[in-house]
Amino acid sequence: RSRATSIYLPEQRISMIPPILSENALSLMPMQKRNAMSFMITFDADFNITHQEILPSVVCSRHRLSYDTVENLIENGDDALSDDIRLIQEIAEFSAANRRSHGAVDIDIPEYKLVLDEKTGLYELHPIDTAMMSRQLVSECMILANALAAEFCDSHDIPAVYRIQPAPVNMPRQETLDE
Repeated sequence: RSRATSIYLPEQRISMIPPILSENALSLMPMQKRNAMSFMITFDADFNITHQEILPSVVCSRHRLSYDTVENLIENGDDALSDDIRLIQEIAEFSAANRRSHGAVDIDIPEYKLVLDEKTGLYELHPIDTAMMSRQLVSECMILANALAAEFCDSHDIPAVYRIQPAPVNMPRQETLDE
């Protein structure tokens, strides 16, 4: 079977890749060394990229964080991890503003999670708060990494599949969408 995405159901997850990989060898489990491709990015004081490289690495995650945990650390944390996350959040906010200034448009599409109500045995749709700072932080970091990977492939003549979208026609300005 081939699958282009993982599927999350109330009682199970159908992984895009076999569980032995997705839940072990390729999972960033705390205190476990994992091979990775790392994006090393240096920013100046104004969050402009001054240097970047993509290289093979070995990483050892110290924490397994959920969106809710990161949200709490951003809002209430008073340790080094919280400070690091807040700095990444500032970079993500700058990156998002920079993308918008170059014509990117943010379209909020509602997301839902299917949850089994134990009492009734019925499934309910629960909205996911996509406006959470933690979710936006992850999203912006992924957009930045994807853009840098595309630049790397292009500058090194590496064949890659690029996802592009045509310029919008009669698209309202971002300010109108934000209202």
